[in-house]
Amino acid sequence: MGSARKKQYELAIFYFERINKDKYPDAFMGLGSSYLELNDYENAILNFEKAVRNKDKYSPEDNGKIQNSLGYCYLQTKNFNKAKQHLLEADQLGNPNSKRNLQILDSLETASINR
Repeated sequence: MGSARKKQYELAIFYFERINKDKYPDAFMGLGSSYLELNDYENAILNFEKAVRNKDKYSPEDNGKIQNSLGYCYLQTKNFNKAKQHLLEADQLGNPNSKRNLQILDSLETASINR
């Protein structure tokens, strides 16, 4: 990632952190997405988990994106059980990227079993 793009995500995080999350809970999705773009999976997970706790504030499509992103973060941190849980939820919500991520997860699980 170029430094200009990285600075944009860092600036987005700066502003999302200052938003009143009680009034605008969708800021958690923005924070999670920004951290995800910076490959900061731990902070992305923290914010996507908060978004999941506010799922009634999001559309089914956004809930699918949150679940898929959360599953992807868990995949990157090698927490395959949680990754599968969230990716299956994303798939049930109709997220188009969840099937591909489930295939990646399956490949990683198979590779780790065959070691």
